[in-house]
Amino acid sequence: MTAEFLQDDLITEVRAVFQQERFKNATGERVPLAVYPQSLPVLPANEDDDGQYPYCIVRLVSGVAEDATSAQSVTALLIFGVIDQDRGRAGYRTVLHMIGSVYARFARRAQLGRNFICRYPIRWELQDEDTYPYYVGGMSMTFDIPAVRIEDPMT
Repeated sequence: MTAEFLQDDLITEVRAVFQQERFKNATGERVPLAVYPQSLPVLPANEDDDGQYPYCIVRLVSGVAEDATSAQSVTALLIFGVIDQDRGRAGYRTVLHMIGSVYARFARRAQLGRNFICRYPIRWELQDEDTYPYYVGGMSMTFDIPAVRIEDPMT
């Protein structure tokens, strides 16, 4: 198994977690959460970035294999972005809901697909700047990827 399979499975799982939910877009319409690998897509020069909200970016940021027989440990960062033009400034609560929903899914069952295990700690953070009407938060999760088996030349 490889890190790109982990990313694919994590994208599929995030989509499943939010399958029944809708979030506000720039026009206030309720739409599904868009989930992207690694970064937001590059838009044509004549398109507004506001059209990308709400989103989740599933970004793989690092990995380590301690030795040839150990599982590889891969850190994934989930970045959530919403736009909420309500003057009550409650968009951060939507981001907290998104983080909490993903956390709850992995707290109930650490396995992802057939090959990956989510390990604690799971960390999350909200932006510390006021960027009304844009709200962003993220969570860091670590997954074990099964080790590659060392071939025995005698078999």
